[in-house]
Amino acid sequence: ALMLSGIAAILGIALGIGYGIAGSHALFGSLMTVETSVPWLQLLIVALGAVLTGGLASVIPGRRGATIKPAVALAEE
Repeated sequence: ALMLSGIAAILGIALGIGYGIAGSHALFGSLMTVETSVPWLQLLIVALGAVLTGGLASVIPGRRGATIKPAVALAEE
């Protein structure tokens, strides 16, 4: 879950930056020079928040799965 949330955060940030730059150039590129800046600290905080949220979301199912015996889990299905 941590790896999935980390990859999703990185991919989302990269796509968001790309779409933001492309959109600003599409809207204002013919009118003026567009300078872009990326708030790296805010992006780092968002990425860490996504990884922490993914980790916390996996704690309860992980503990529940660790306590149940495999034979019982298979019998329930």
